Amino acid sequence: MNKILSIPEELQNDKQGIAFFVRDNPLSIHFLPESLKEDQEFIFLLIRLNYELLKEFPHLCRDAAFMLKAIAVNDMFLFCIEEDLFKDKAFLIELLTNLLTA
Repeated sequence: MNKILSIPEELQNDKQGIAFFVRDNPLSIHFLPESLKEDQEFIFLLIRLNYELLKEFPHLCRDAAFMLKAIAVNDMFLFCIEEDLFKDKAFLIELLTNLLTA
């Protein structure tokens, strides 16, 4: 394991600290424990700090609820929507409604 990119031991139980560490050291995302890679709340915190990290979680770009939440915070996430979601009428209606009322 790469000591420079691995999550410091003192941050192991601090999700916000880990998120800031990954923001400052993006390659360290590969050293996250699986439990955090599957934790949507943690990933949401992480991508709010660095939106480009969403590309490391492509399955979430197909998750309508996750993408709507992300776009509500930063419309840059519009560019991350998986193509198949554009075929989902309910998603599109909610997306457009949210964008027009923001």
